[in-house]
Amino acid sequence: MTDKLWQPSKERASGTLLAQFMRETGIGVEAGALNYETLWNHSIRNPQAFWADLWTFCDVIGDRGRAVLEYGSRLREARFFPDSRVNYAENLFRRSGDVEALIFVGED
Repeated sequence: MTDKLWQPSKERASGTLLAQFMRETGIGVEAGALNYETLWNHSIRNPQAFWADLWTFCDVIGDRGRAVLEYGSRLREARFFPDSRVNYAENLFRRSGDVEALIFVGED
């Protein structure tokens, strides 16, 4: 096992969208603490439920369709929400006014 180069404070970690997702779904919340391994295990063992919850949490505008996941023989052949219908621009620019719609951060 390698040493961690950086770890956020508990306060910073608890303020993330991932932490909010965990609290709203109740997945990985154990005795008031967040357990990311539990969330990861849930996403692997129950991908249909995980991705449906994520669609709802992200408040995607559009028709989700009936299928959440079509498995392929390899992961890159899997199709998520294969019969969904969304307008990317509508979702990206749903907010108006002085709110950032797109943020890019590069490693350099």
